[in-house]
Amino acid sequence: ILPLGDTQWLITTGLNRRVSGTINSGHIYLVNRKDKTYEEIFPGNNPVFKPDKEKFNTYPGPIDISKFSSHGLAIKQKSADSFHLYITGHAAREAIEVFEINIKNDKPVISWIGCVPLPKDIYANSVAILNDGGFVVTKFFDTSMADPLKDNFSGKITGGIYEWHPGSEVKAIQGTRLSGANGIAISPDDKWVFVA
Repeated sequence: ILPLGDTQWLITTGLNRRVSGTINSGHIYLVNRKDKTYEEIFPGNNPVFKPDKEKFNTYPGPIDISKFSSHGLAIKQKSADSFHLYITGHAAREAIEVFEINIKNDKPVISWIGCVPLPKDIYANSVAILNDGGFVVTKFFDTSMADPLKDNFSGKITGGIYEWHPGSEVKAIQGTRLSGANGIAISPDDKWVFVA
């Protein structure tokens, strides 16, 4: 759960889930912490897509909202009225899905602006935004493993930390192989990465 600056708004996510044999897609929720209410802000009834093809020039197209599954998230303020939201997305594709949230009006408005596909063997968990618009992301486990959760709990190496910068590829950070790499944060100067 992350705040949108010093406003009354919070952002949180929800994975997709199976209910009575039907898979319900995931969501991004907008929470009003003052009046204790919440609503689905994405996909919602009218999802907005405004791809930034310059920054995200390798993206494979807008997300399939029927298969959307949102997980770890990070927010970075871009201006007085806007934020970037990065989410580790599953189901439709394993990628960092990127959104812009505008808070100019009474209620925040969200637009999908791009994505960065992750390598095929990554099941991502958490993401942190770098100052250049890139990110660091945790690989919770390798999707080719037979029983990755068992391997995580037994302490076997299952993942690590990866990074991406605009115009480059997603690459492993050498020396960061971990078991069950989960939450991640970055220092304000991008020098230090903190990972659970």
